[in-house]
Amino acid sequence: MDETRSGAPGISGLTGAGVNDLVDRIADILSVRSGNAGLATHERHRTAMVNAREHLSEVRSLISTGPDLYDIAADGLRHAVLHLDSLVGRIDVENLLDEIFSNFCIGK
Repeated sequence: MDETRSGAPGISGLTGAGVNDLVDRIADILSVRSGNAGLATHERHRTAMVNAREHLSEVRSLISTGPDLYDIAADGLRHAVLHLDSLVGRIDVENLLDEIFSNFCIGK
């Protein structure tokens, strides 16, 4: 990452300097943390992880093309976070109801 005047790593939204290093660092940290995580026990967990991974891969590709696509990359990053939010309990009520009614037989 680029260094700021204080010597700390810096990132520029204007030039994109340091962004690739940031993404690599986030990926490294998540790799370590996910190594200690349990298995996905529901299909929706697996789907959320696959979708988040796809969005992050797309974000990495968009970032490498330069600043013209940073706004699209930011939206992709937002989508990845939404998918990961569903794994830690921040899920949409509609999705939860869909999961409940798809896994349980009610009224038979």
